[in-house]
Amino acid sequence: ILCIMPQAPEQDSPRSSAERLARLVHRRWALHVLAEVGASGGAKLVTLVNRTGATPAAARASAEHLVSMGLLAKPSGMGHPLRPEYMLGPRASPVADAAGDVVRWIDRRDAADTPLRKWSLPTLWVLHDAPKRFGLLRDGLLTITDRALSMSLSELGGANFVDYRSLDSRPPANEYRLARRARSLAVPLDALVRAG
Repeated sequence: ILCIMPQAPEQDSPRSSAERLARLVHRRWALHVLAEVGASGGAKLVTLVNRTGATPAAARASAEHLVSMGLLAKPSGMGHPLRPEYMLGPRASPVADAAGDVVRWIDRRDAADTPLRKWSLPTLWVLHDAPKRFGLLRDGLLTITDRALSMSLSELGGANFVDYRSLDSRPPANEYRLARRARSLAVPLDALVRAG
């Protein structure tokens, strides 16, 4: 008799989690739009523009990106002019809450655009548990290029979110870690990754 035991669900690898986060933040205003729709229960495009500071084109592109991910939905049919154009998708509430926490963290740090660039948050997330050398950091981000990672590390370093130290090794290498300023981001960022 052949007995098939059910397998436990496979845990997400850190690499796949980093890729999901990179996909979520691919659009500059995606976290802001998701947080706003989550907080208000639904929103029109003009409301998203006014409350996030995004241009109409950027807010629409971010909202449509979130629709494609299943995090936002458009109400069906022609409706009342006051009906929201975008609402949360069926399982998006925890992601929207976590996105709001990350957005508030960034706003309190007065960090400008640096944490909202395409690879900034995924890079910070991969560094959240331990310092890493460049190659290991790149491997944790799967699809990032060396140039994009170098630029991201440079921008994050300039904003005091990432520190590095030179290792006494052959060939010479650097080890990167979260700077003190960014360490408190680990909790809301981890919640965002787990919710997504």
